[in-house]
Amino acid sequence: MVNYYEVLGLDEHATQEQIKTAYRTLVKKYHPDVNNASNAATFFRMIQEAYETLSDPQKREEYDNPRQETHENDAVYSDDGSVSIPVTYQEYVRLKFMQHSLPVKIIVIIMRILIFPCLPIFSLFTWLFEVSVRISTVIAWIISASGILGVGFSIVCLINKQPGGDWLTLLMSLLVAAFGHYFPIFIAWLLEKFKYLYYKLKEYAFQLKYILRRTI
Repeated sequence: MVNYYEVLGLDEHATQEQIKTAYRTLVKKYHPDVNNASNAATFFRMIQEAYETLSDPQKREEYDNPRQETHENDAVYSDDGSVSIPVTYQEYVRLKFMQHSLPVKIIVIIMRILIFPCLPIFSLFTWLFEVSVRISTVIAWIISASGILGVGFSIVCLINKQPGGDWLTLLMSLLVAAFGHYFPIFIAWLLEKFKYLYYKLKEYAFQLKYILRRTI
């Protein structure tokens, strides 16, 4: 039986958010439209099946606590109509690694080893980034509120022809309000991209344990 957690590169304690993030990441990488590997379609179907099972609480409970029964439908029909046994994520990584020449294999292993010491630094930086996003969100709300108040004040001054009621002040207040609104959105987008990069580096480094199970 295929280990759906290993297909998504997760463990049994993964949260629903982690499952969703892993699924989106793998879909972008292994979708047959962007991946020309011979077994990309098969692995993509496996990813979808893993997500459908683990993202549903009831199906996940049944998967985590299986009954004693045979699995007669574990075979997968390939696009050409042939029947093949589905590969696990570890086997897929090893098969892909074995396609390289010996020098490339050595380089790939060295690169993965060099990434390991960097992972704690990336993890700490990710945490600091998340904290800064929360802080910047609060600050941005204050800036946005100040900008909105400035817009209101400028409009009132323009109507009453009082000092401070000019179009330049109104425009600046609008820009401040827009900045306060969109800045946290931009920072959150940057955080998502950085977390994706960290996840990919972590996934790439930890593939080493699958590769070394069957040596070069």
